[in-house]
Amino acid sequence: MRQQWSCAVIAWISCFLIFHIALTLAIGLGGLNFLEYQWLIPLITVENFLQIVGMGYVVVRFLYPGKALALARTRRTS
Repeated sequence: MRQQWSCAVIAWISCFLIFHIALTLAIGLGGLNFLEYQWLIPLITVENFLQIVGMGYVVVRFLYPGKALALARTRRTS
């Protein structure tokens, strides 16, 4: 199960990075102009931050379960 999770997380991070590299290049090379949409850049920045924090939370909760989860698992098996 952890192998599937790790592959999914790696795929998600790869897509995330490719999109943002392409977005940065498009803005830098003048392909995208955000003068009329100045609210979009802060929105993308906040969204990126929340995705990274959320992904970290999910991974840590799954890979390193706390005592409560371990206790619940022990109760189910006994």
